[in-house]
Amino acid sequence: TKVQSYLKDTNVLLSYFIGEHNIYYIITQKNDCQFYKIKKEKKWHQVFNNFRKSITDIETILDKKNKQASYDLYTQSAYQLYQWLLAKPLSTLPAKVNQLCIIPDSELNHLPFELLIQAPGNSEKQSYKHLDYICNQYAISYAYSVSLWMEQNQVSSQKSLLSYGGFAPKYPNQFLLEMEALEQELSQHKLYKECVTRGDLVDLPAARSSVSKIGDLLGGKAFLAETANKETFLQNAKQFKVLHLAMHGIVDDEFPMYSQLVFTPSKESNYNHLLNAADLYNVQLNAELAVLSACNTGYGAIKIGEGVMSLSRAFIYAGCPSIIMSLWSVPDSQTGKLMVAFFKYLKEGKSKDVALQQAKLDYLKNTPERTAHPLYWAGFVASGKMSAIDWD
Repeated sequence: TKVQSYLKDTNVLLSYFIGEHNIYYIITQKNDCQFYKIKKEKKWHQVFNNFRKSITDIETILDKKNKQASYDLYTQSAYQLYQWLLAKPLSTLPAKVNQLCIIPDSELNHLPFELLIQAPGNSEKQSYKHLDYICNQYAISYAYSVSLWMEQNQVSSQKSLLSYGGFAPKYPNQFLLEMEALEQELSQHKLYKECVTRGDLVDLPAARSSVSKIGDLLGGKAFLAETANKETFLQNAKQFKVLHLAMHGIVDDEFPMYSQLVFTPSKESNYNHLLNAADLYNVQLNAELAVLSACNTGYGAIKIGEGVMSLSRAFIYAGCPSIIMSLWSVPDSQTGKLMVAFFKYLKEGKSKDVALQQAKLDYLKNTPERTAHPLYWAGFVASGKMSAIDWD
């Protein structure tokens, strides 16, 4: 089929459909296609919700009094979801397959499959560093649909573009106070100083530091602090092969087109620092990759037949065939380290999904146990065209 012509021997498409009583999935390989059905258990929603809570609820994760319960909640739900969603399809794959492109359905759009585990966790040791994560074995990417995935893979790289444009704003104290008054719900976790996220209303120095380092690494441009404003982005965004936006993000589930990226405010303010998802539908971008290094850029309301209405969806519509996006509020410091490693692997010529996989595994290998929980390192996922970037 036409779909199979886009596949290599090392990658497969795994498409899901969530029915009322069953879960269906299709595994498409280069020379094979298989259809499976499993019963949707009564405890499906409870297990799924337990899993989401175990990886995104900061208060639960950082509460030392409930450390055992938090670990058990994660490992038990992650292993159960693996058994339901991946055990059978992965058992049929040849050993040479190491890349999975997943086309999720319904609530699966909010599930990072790479965090499912292939063996139960050891409740006595409670180590997040040594769990048998799917991402240990497979580089995983996502797509909204088969047809969109094929379209994205048909987009060719433009040779004349500059390599990299990174944007990392600075948020003055007075501005943060104004935003806090408007978005109080975003500041509820400020007491956890070791986990300042890009959803909390604070300045993000690690974002600026990482964008500066990556700009030097790739010989690109880093727009930092005052220069990382909305006007500068709109004027310059078309000229870069890779766009990297490291900043605050605000998700509006009820009206997804009003989800926003928060640039450096001007002295006149008047909200000209907010880039709505809707703004991007009037922009044509040339970037091969957009790295949306803010909170919840891949999270949003799910519409039947269309998938997730998110900031990342807007960048795809604007012409970016590849997206790195976040599924929850990502921590500033750890995200900065992860992004530097990701771009290092991209520069070496690795495909986007493999570069992200290796950056995550590097982080997990080198971090102490107290910051090994998936909250710190697994929030970003790759979507769309995964081929390596031609930097020449």
